Amino acid sequence: MYNLFLIDVGRDKTIVHKMDVITGDCLTPKILSGELPYQVNSLLKLIAEDRPDKIIFDKNGYGYYFYYYFMERVKFAPFDIDSFGLITYEGGR
Repeated sequence: MYNLFLIDVGRDKTIVHKMDVITGDCLTPKILSGELPYQVNSLLKLIAEDRPDKIIFDKNGYGYYFYYYFMERVKFAPFDIDSFGLITYEGGR
């Protein structure tokens, strides 16, 4: 189980670093590429599958647009993310 997703956003690709904060392990990152809507949808799917406890975004440059587009799309997802990046899932963990 991954406790934390760190999202590093670039114009042509987004890297999702999966981390277990209890053991300090940084697992193999997932690379999302393509247009912004495809990257955001892929991230939503990844969160629904892996169910991290927290997500941290890179909000500089292009990451700013990615974050706000993501937060608009998360309204339709089966989980909610608060302003601190903590994730609550429908039906609990």
